[in-house]
Amino acid sequence: MRCLAQSVIIKLIQSSRICAVPAALLAMQQACPAQAPAPGMEPGTCYREYTTVINEKSQQWRVTDPNTTYEDRTSGFLPNPVLEIPGVSLENAVRAELTIDFWSGHAGTRDKKIRFNGKRKWIPLEEQLHGAEIEPHHYYAEYNITVPVPLKDLVEGTNTVRGTCGDNSRGWGQWGWYALTLRVFVDDGIVDHPGNRIVQVESADAAAMPQFRIDGEAGRVRAVDYLAAYEGVDEDGDGDYRDYHGMYRYGSWTGHVGSTSSAPEPLVWDTEWIPDQRGQVTLGARIQMDNGDWHVLQPLENVRMNRRDYALEIIHPINRPTAFWVRNGRVNSCVIPLPLDFDTAGILDARMFLRTWNAENNEQGHTPFRINHGDWQANITGPGHRFHMEYYPVPAGDLRAGHNLFTFHSTTQHHGCELLWPGPQLLLKTNDKQGTGK
Repeated sequence: MRCLAQSVIIKLIQSSRICAVPAALLAMQQACPAQAPAPGMEPGTCYREYTTVINEKSQQWRVTDPNTTYEDRTSGFLPNPVLEIPGVSLENAVRAELTIDFWSGHAGTRDKKIRFNGKRKWIPLEEQLHGAEIEPHHYYAEYNITVPVPLKDLVEGTNTVRGTCGDNSRGWGQWGWYALTLRVFVDDGIVDHPGNRIVQVESADAAAMPQFRIDGEAGRVRAVDYLAAYEGVDEDGDGDYRDYHGMYRYGSWTGHVGSTSSAPEPLVWDTEWIPDQRGQVTLGARIQMDNGDWHVLQPLENVRMNRRDYALEIIHPINRPTAFWVRNGRVNSCVIPLPLDFDTAGILDARMFLRTWNAENNEQGHTPFRINHGDWQANITGPGHRFHMEYYPVPAGDLRAGHNLFTFHSTTQHHGCELLWPGPQLLLKTNDKQGTGK
């Protein structure tokens, strides 16, 4: 959390473009490395992967406290469902892990855990959110939780998984999962698949977006997923803005650099809304071979970014509520600070990156939003009782130097909209013609 706070302070100082950055702060920023690889992206590993996507039209995506005091509201949810992961092979297995497409559920829900195949011992789900000021289970969040699974808990063929939890302050403990991805590792985690590496494609146009391809046994490569570590919006929802970007959603990557099934054809990384980088950009990739196994390649360091004729800054929220949601006439807000000498007239475009749950807001169809005392906006929407993330255009004319109040409102009598951790993130294109060239 220290590194995150320092990064935010430094970014705000640097975005003013005239303030000197203390050498001590710069040294601390450079000492903050990118986070460990994302789930299933540990270089040198080889594994088989099995995914079960849960039917959203059923109630199987909900996990409820079996001792809830809300009996009249939860009768359709209990007993908790038993999910199946079929076709698992344990041949030559050395270890296993499970990644859960996880919704934190009702605020304050405690003691979330799972077990395989009816085993007596439950596996606890350790919730971790960067920047959280109290225990993570008090926040609204949707992200990936990955837990080690003892091989002795698994069987050949179909494996069953059941979840449970404790209560919350309302007596209605509940959380959710949308997909389960089981990885069975079959090597020692040291050796890459021979002959394959990541290559950045050279371009004569310095403004061209970065391109990458796999160099090696491309004829045997069935699919490629690319992820990059850099500073940017928090697609995976753990509160870390500088890590490997991307989230497992329904068992596939989203919010990442990109995927292809036509290797060795290059993949173009759309970097339009990637902030100017002051640190190293690292690119990782995993490849699926023709036998179905996934191999994670050694990352490509010092990725070259395209030159642009605009500057792009990211500003992170502060003063966020713990339970950041709106319903039944409720208004909730956070602050996004701009430097006191920031010239808002230089803004070319402004976007708010926002992760939500139930942005449809039931009968309203959208979640009203405004900046400071500007007009209420109606562009925040998404699927009902589901996760959504999007870059929303925001009225740049409503922004001002100093603290900016971002306010959300709802009149629905139903669940309302959850503004998921880490809250709204502001991206500003400004008319600085120098570009970064990094």
